[in-house]
Amino acid sequence: MPPETDLYEKDYYAWANETAAAIRSGEFCRIDTIALADEVADIARQEKRSLRSRLEVLISHLLKWDYQDKKRTRSWAAIIAVQRIRAFKLLTDSPSLTPWLSENLAAMYEVAVQLAVRDTGKSQDSFPPECPYTLDEILSLKRVDL
Repeated sequence: MPPETDLYEKDYYAWANETAAAIRSGEFCRIDTIALADEVADIARQEKRSLRSRLEVLISHLLKWDYQDKKRTRSWAAIIAVQRIRAFKLLTDSPSLTPWLSENLAAMYEVAVQLAVRDTGKSQDSFPPECPYTLDEILSLKRVDL
């Protein structure tokens, strides 16, 4: 039986379950390979987006921590700790993202500055033009103390 190519567009949930069942039973001729390839590629993109988002939030909180030291809160410390742990777990699961992370730190820093500007009310010029942190410093599981 050829794969049903419409199901992917009509009912994603049913398509995913049928595809999983076909893989488990070894009935590879039932698989819509184009849709499956698209989904696998999207999983990789989601990992990248998740890591990017975590780093942007983490760097913005590090900036707030360093440039508004009189307003430090336990909440900021918790966000820094949680984002570090989650980013570390993503990199543990997908270590091939580490070089990508290094290559894209500047772009993530730009977004982090915008988040810090929004949250602090400070001007963009209040923050360094380039990321003041190394990846090791950003991802360090070292505690930040009030």
